[in-house]
Amino acid sequence: MEQDKQLQNYVDKVLQIQQAQQSRGKLQEEDLKMIAQEIGVDWLQVKKSLQDHFKRAEEFAKRQLWTDAIEEYQQVLILFPSHTDALSQCAFAHLNQWKENDQVENKKLAEKLARETLQIQADNHLAFDVLAGLKTEKNVRLNHKIQTAKTPQKPNKAVVIAIAMAVLVMMFIVAWALMPMSPLEEYSTERLYEETTSESSASSDQIIETPKENFDLDMIEVNFDAPKWESFLSLETQESKLTPFSDSYSYKFKGKLVAKGIEIDKAKFKLEWLNSQQQVIYTDYIELGNNLSGSTPYLPGDIMPLNFLKFEKATAPKDLKNVRLSIVSIEQNKAAEKYETGPPLELVWNQNKSPNLDLKATIRYSNITDNSITNAANHKFAFFFENIGNRRIKALKFAVEYYDKEGQVIETCERFLLSRDSAPDILAGENRLYNSVCGLSKATRNKIINYKVRILSIE
Repeated sequence: MEQDKQLQNYVDKVLQIQQAQQSRGKLQEEDLKMIAQEIGVDWLQVKKSLQDHFKRAEEFAKRQLWTDAIEEYQQVLILFPSHTDALSQCAFAHLNQWKENDQVENKKLAEKLARETLQIQADNHLAFDVLAGLKTEKNVRLNHKIQTAKTPQKPNKAVVIAIAMAVLVMMFIVAWALMPMSPLEEYSTERLYEETTSESSASSDQIIETPKENFDLDMIEVNFDAPKWESFLSLETQESKLTPFSDSYSYKFKGKLVAKGIEIDKAKFKLEWLNSQQQVIYTDYIELGNNLSGSTPYLPGDIMPLNFLKFEKATAPKDLKNVRLSIVSIEQNKAAEKYETGPPLELVWNQNKSPNLDLKATIRYSNITDNSITNAANHKFAFFFENIGNRRIKALKFAVEYYDKEGQVIETCERFLLSRDSAPDILAGENRLYNSVCGLSKATRNKIINYKVRILSIE
């Protein structure tokens, strides 16, 4: 069938890009849509095939048919390599299969897939459960919602007594908390609330200034080792922290790069951990810019976010002295003498906008074209956001709303400018460039008269 041939072309292209960049977490949904568009494959066809495989995988998992479930999850991951639900649930299936057949390969794959999930989604609870489950006895199966329910066991008497005592302790704590406070305690609490309360109150005229960055004693020093580029690039480290756990550790790096005198399309950086003797004890890489062609470059003054997260089930390195960041490759052009400001992008707020949180946005690039296969439009865009409030922005979700000639919304496309832990915060006065594409399913180019961006949530 022609559809099967097109789908195979899409799979081949995805695998080719994945192998070239050697990282499962790089291709996001907008990237996959662009791949489909570039080779003439219907994205809705890809999405339907993905959903069918995922539904079958869940049904197999509910019945504890782990081999069949794994095969279906693998098909999902071929179509959508960074699908965190498929990654974590496939890891969960391998875990349970290992507990049944004691095959070392299943154990290795469970751990591998769980860690890949955490590289993409740092707070995926199922992935953490899988890693914890690898330490339990092989005949103990980990509970999860996709499993069939088990017959309730008779409660253990000791457990019941422990729970009852915990409830009594909690009742005592609540009663103590509700006791009247002394005037001094009341004054201190009220002052603390006034100084730290959220800015969401519409009646408050108080302007809260953005605090300056505090020096973190736990921050691991990051040295930007790029002598040839020091006059063109500057790096500011927002976070560089090693967090040890009982049997594992994590390292998180967030940085901001600013160019001077050049435009940057793409860049690849080497991140190295150095010990006290300045010997390299670990190496990894960070990529900047869109993986696909046609993205809008970063201009001088644009803040380029760098983000890296490593989670390892091992003892934390005790001799990590500092981190070195260097340039592996960079695609750049000489900056123009002057740039024209793009047209303003109309923002609509989903909530009462606080005087302390405010944004301005302009359109760097926008092109709406029709897809002959889907009979709907594709919107490729680059939006430039500026934080003109006086509070840092830690997370922001927005939707592009497409309007017809009657002023009615005919379709929306939701995106995250940033989410918690996904990128450096946007401080007051800073900016963020966002390249993406919306593959629409209803709206055509002729029907779209205008579009706006609605701010759905902001922190």
